[in-house]
Amino acid sequence: MRYLALLFALLACASPATAQESLMDRAYAAIAAKQYAVARPLIEQHVAANPDDAQAWHQLAYTDESLQDYPAALTALTRYLALKPDDQRALLERGYLLVHVGKADEATAQFAALRSSPDPAVAKQATAEWEARQPARARSWDVFGYAYNESRFGDTFYGFDLRKSLAATPIEPYAVLHVVGDFNSGSGQNAQIFSDNAAIADVGLRARIASGTYLFAQGGAGFGTRGQGTISDLRYGLLSSNRWGGVSNGLTVDASAVMYSRYAGNWIGYLNLRKGIQLGNSAAFILGIDGALDSQRLYYNNFINEVGGIQVGTQWVKVRLEAYAGQYLGRGTGRPATTGSTYSSVRPMILFGTAF
Repeated sequence: MRYLALLFALLACASPATAQESLMDRAYAAIAAKQYAVARPLIEQHVAANPDDAQAWHQLAYTDESLQDYPAALTALTRYLALKPDDQRALLERGYLLVHVGKADEATAQFAALRSSPDPAVAKQATAEWEARQPARARSWDVFGYAYNESRFGDTFYGFDLRKSLAATPIEPYAVLHVVGDFNSGSGQNAQIFSDNAAIADVGLRARIASGTYLFAQGGAGFGTRGQGTISDLRYGLLSSNRWGGVSNGLTVDASAVMYSRYAGNWIGYLNLRKGIQLGNSAAFILGIDGALDSQRLYYNNFINEVGGIQVGTQWVKVRLEAYAGQYLGRGTGRPATTGSTYSSVRPMILFGTAF
């Protein structure tokens, strides 16, 4: 009888622990089945009876996060960290939960503290998150340039724009230097058709109306590099440049509609669209469309091109080999009788651009 009584006593002492283990077993089974709403009350019962079970508090935080109850997840994770304060990955997790509950400043401080984490993966991720939350550094300079050979004209063209922001205001004042030229044209009509062959300094104002899209007005003066003398410049209108996707597989759309005083008040609009189909780490097949219209209906500014080619390069420098077939639009006037309405060309080119 004494042994039987002792056995019953041992079973009585063991039964509460067995019951608590059963709660977590059932909770883990529910989590495995993605039944988080079923798992949650089971874990809550367990931590109520076992408040020092750090792993259970962490599991409760994970479950609450899966249910998108971020305040509850943050509370549970805070209880876990009180028991395991050196868990670097849990500290990083706390930063993300602080973002979810709208405590951006605390999240930034959490990521800042983890930049020196002894866990390299945590330190790297925390640094990236911290940097992403810093105020954008004003970039007061930007530059864009190009050079390409056009087999249709047997000529090489080049140019660049260097722009300096003068104030970070909604209507932004700026100064800009335009340089354009080609190798073969003279100072006559071809210099206007193919290239200005000029260096012009302007000051202007621009206002952002959408992502990458601005209304602007600028004016100034420069000189012709082929003996044209002084060139005055006034231009205004709309400029837009946007990119979606990566360097090799992105979609780039550049467009403009601008009035140029030095073209007798002609409004000229351009569209340049390129879509990359990635071939390797930095190579892509390029498909695109070019088009232009102008208010004076000059034939060389009224066209559409279908473009295909290959591109290699980085975000800042790209080398392309393009072939295209084009057509002058019927609205163009002044097309010489010797110039057909359709054409084709091969165009090797280099593009570069950055902001700093």
